[in-house]
Amino acid sequence: MHYHSFDAPERFVVGAVGDPGSREFFLQASAAGQVVSVGLEKTEAAALADGLAHLLDEVRDATGRPDRREVQSVVDHAPLDSPVEEQFRLSGLTVAWDGEFVVIEAAGAPAEVLEQALRERFADDMDADDMDDEAGGPVPQRGPVERVGASTTPDAEEIADRDPELVEDLEAVFASAGLPVPPGEPHVPGEEEDEDDPLPVSDVLRVQLTVRQAYAFVARTRDVIANGRRPCLLCGRPDGPDGHVCPRLN
Repeated sequence: MHYHSFDAPERFVVGAVGDPGSREFFLQASAAGQVVSVGLEKTEAAALADGLAHLLDEVRDATGRPDRREVQSVVDHAPLDSPVEEQFRLSGLTVAWDGEFVVIEAAGAPAEVLEQALRERFADDMDADDMDDEAGGPVPQRGPVERVGASTTPDAEEIADRDPELVEDLEAVFASAGLPVPPGEPHVPGEEEDEDDPLPVSDVLRVQLTVRQAYAFVARTRDVIANGRRPCLLCGRPDGPDGHVCPRLN
């Protein structure tokens, strides 16, 4: 297992490479000449930003930490550090509040390793479908096991106790991106889980952010996501330089 820890990162950002419609997204941390780039999907970046925003709202209400308006000037709009070399691809995220800092852990493995694991899982699911057809009864199916969750550290528990809807709100945000998390269970990257065939984990990126840095991260991530293809004014689907098939014009 390779751990990449940044307790005081000089930069921690989401960025994209490529043209709108074919962009590749990366989570990148850097400090003291060390740069770690993690590949992730656009929906995962959006889920991380939304989940952090929910958590920060609770922290602000509980601690009086700075409002979003106070951090707009410190948002990092610079491009990703070059060269952008993917160390591993994301398979799990953890968002935590330890009472002083926001802690983010991104776990994963090289893209080819995850792709092979997903191919094997798909093949197993196809075999299970065949067994279901032959037996005439339901066979439990394995769904995605990528997980994003809130920490259950003592301070986070106090916040959750004060507003029990926090955990449910976070789960709803993450589930909307196809990243379910069991209620009340924090995800520890690399820890043995009850699920069948968890995705392999070979690397973990751990980043510790101040509340101010976390607000700036959310603002930049949302800006990067919004800079993709503009929606069609008629149907709302993403448009591009080559146009698109608009159902409203048929």
